[in-house]
Amino acid sequence: MIKIKSKKIHNSPDNKSFTYYLTFENDPVEYELNYNYSNSCFYKGITATLSIVSNNFCKAISSKRLKFIKRFSIKQVHDVFNEYNLNKPNGEILLNQLYYKEVK
Repeated sequence: MIKIKSKKIHNSPDNKSFTYYLTFENDPVEYELNYNYSNSCFYKGITATLSIVSNNFCKAISSKRLKFIKRFSIKQVHDVFNEYNLNKPNGEILLNQLYYKEVK
């Protein structure tokens, strides 16, 4: 399990994305974990993306689709954001899955 050294949280004004800005112990790199609602013709749902941040550029290193949402509602989106909150076990498990997918 990775240990979070610091985290900042940002919720978008339209409530369709939720972003953590993270640093980890024993890792000098800055990361961004973004939960985002996508409404495309191919996928309508919530996706989590872990990115490396360097000089205001983000490089996505791993991504996972969390939940398909047929009809958009802010409540559904926030329920998924809350389920994968980093203060909860599901959020910690997800972060480790995304992080170690790139590191291994």
